[in-house]
This record gives sequence, C-alpha cells and structure tokens, in this order.
Amino acid sequence: MKMNWLEKWVVNNPARASMQRRVADRWWRAEAVSLKSKTVLEIGCGQGAGTELLLERYGASQVIAFDYDPKQLDLARRRLTPKFNDQPWLFVGDAERLPFRAGRFDVVVEFAILHHVPDWRRALREVARVLKPGGWFFYEEFLRGFVAHPISRALLDHPRSGWFTAEEFNDTLRDVGLTPTSQRQVRQWWLTGAARIPLGEGAAPVMR
Repeated sequence: MKMNWLEKWVVNNPARASMQRRVADRWWRAEAVSLKSKTVLEIGCGQGAGTELLLERYGASQVIAFDYDPKQLDLARRRLTPKFNDQPWLFVGDAERLPFRAGRFDVVVEFAILHHVPDWRRALREVARVLKPGGWFFYEEFLRGFVAHPISRALLDHPRSGWFTAEEFNDTLRDVGLTPTSQRQVRQWWLTGAARIPLGEGAAPVMR
C-alpha cells in the first residue's frame, strides 16, 4: 500500500534518514555482522537513504533495492545514481512476491515497510525463502499500538490487515523459519531487531 502525502513528507526528510542510521547502527552493534562480500536486499527503499547506508557506512558488496511506489523509486535513483552509477540495482516491486530464486541473499533489510503490506505474513515467508542458510533479516516496524491509534488512523493510511503486535510478528518469524536474535521494543508502538535462518536449513517454501 502506498503512503499518503503526509507520510511521504515524514519519510523523505533528513530526520528520517538520521533515524534509519541509528536503527542500523543498533543492528550492527548487536550482531556484529559484516556486509563485506555480501549481497543485500532492501525491501521498500523509499528515498534511498537506507540503501546509501548499506553501501557507504556498512560496506555491502551489492545492494538490490525496490519500492512499491515508482515516485519513491525516482527519489532513490536521484539520490544514489550520482554516487554509485549502476550500484545498487533499483526496481519497482512487491514484498509479497519477490522475483528471486530461493537462497539468493545473504541479508534482507527493511525499515518500517511491512506494516504497509496487506499480507505481511506472506512477505515474511518471502524473506525467509530468498535468504541463504545462515542469512540475516534486519527489521524495523511500527506495531498495532501505533498504526491503530486514532491519531495515526486519522492522518496516515495503513491497511488494517497490516496491524500486528510484537508477539504476532515474532510468532510469524518462527513460523517461516527465522529465529529472532536481538530485539528492542518501545511499548506497543515500535519494534526493531534481527532474525536468522539457521545454518544447514533450506529456504522456506513459497506460500501460494
């Protein structure tokens, strides 16, 4: 589901980019995962600030990034192309249907995207499917307590099917074969952390 004008204004400003950097710094402090020689998928790249971090600050070997909204993708291209030319690969895509073979990526990242996805459980299954054994999923999410609040509902557009609690999110991670590792939660509003596909296990099947 595309964002409305107000949420686009919020996520496309320098303050949001700064918050993404703090979130990502916490991920890498907690897990000490190096992105060197790793291929990373970013779900919902928006203006490209997260993609820029993955390449410049954390040294990812390759980043493939997509967004559901072509206008957001245009912003990302304008931000990233002067610095990286053909890196990263950017495309219009849908988190519920990732166009990649199983076990394609070392790392998948999403900055507060899945609460916009109507079938977020299917999106998590797709994340697990495209990760290699031992691969990492890093996530930031706004929970039911935030998106279902009357003020949020009045100002922002989120699919009702995208409302979930931390417990529902964690249960689904485990259901699709991802093991939660580090995690931080602020009340029933916000959740960030990491999960991993256990070594030696195959990718989760595609949910039809």
